Amino acid sequence: MTEITAAASRLNSSKVVWVGCKLPHGMRLQLFSRPVERDNPNSPNAFKPPPVKSEIVLKGANSLTTEFSVRGLAPLRHEFAVTPVPAEFWAQWIAEHADHDALRNGFIFVGDRERDVKGAAAERVDERTGLEPLKPEMDGDPRIGSQKGLPPEKRIAPDAERLAALQRANGR
Repeated sequence: MTEITAAASRLNSSKVVWVGCKLPHGMRLQLFSRPVERDNPNSPNAFKPPPVKSEIVLKGANSLTTEFSVRGLAPLRHEFAVTPVPAEFWAQWIAEHADHDALRNGFIFVGDRERDVKGAAAERVDERTGLEPLKPEMDGDPRIGSQKGLPPEKRIAPDAERLAALQRANGR
């Protein structure tokens, strides 16, 4: 919590908003010293990012994996993670990135309280980012496609021996 307090004091803000992130790897939010020049491709600064004024890293769903998760004592996979962000930083980032794909598609969402974000995440539990791991049994995963009508040598099938070895190694 000290890093958030330090970030809040740097931005002269004590109010915090809670940002939920469904992306497994999280997301880096940056504010720049000058606007990014995207309109003129002939500009010498067109492909060089401006200096970063401030930055916050949103936790991803995979950041919640702990030793307990690996040992099977806690959920191995989480749907989202929550990160406290100074309200002033968030307002400025939203003003600059209102059309960001992660924001438009609901992969990141905000609330004034942590429980508001958890409620919003519960509403989005069935939404997919496309970055989820494949299901080991490969049944019902929409990214694999239909296996009906394919000859057996062309079908995708899980390696049962490898899965059994991994489960034994994890104590299951």
